[in-house]
Amino acid sequence: MEKIKGQLESYKEQPFSLVLRFLMWIATFLTVGITVCIVGYILIRGIPTFHRRCLPGNIIQRIYP
Repeated sequence: MEKIKGQLESYKEQPFSLVLRFLMWIATFLTVGITVCIVGYILIRGIPTFHRRCLPGNIIQRIYP
């Protein structure tokens, strides 16, 4: 609890530090959110078009029938 109290006193002396910390958290959440959306989009669009014949084991069977 004393650590939080010390940080609050520090922010009273340097309020811009609080603003920068807040902006950093916003950037972090945006980065994670965009990454999750991109991975989700790739999985949603990619898995239905993925064919079993594309697996590495089946490539050998296609080369040497």
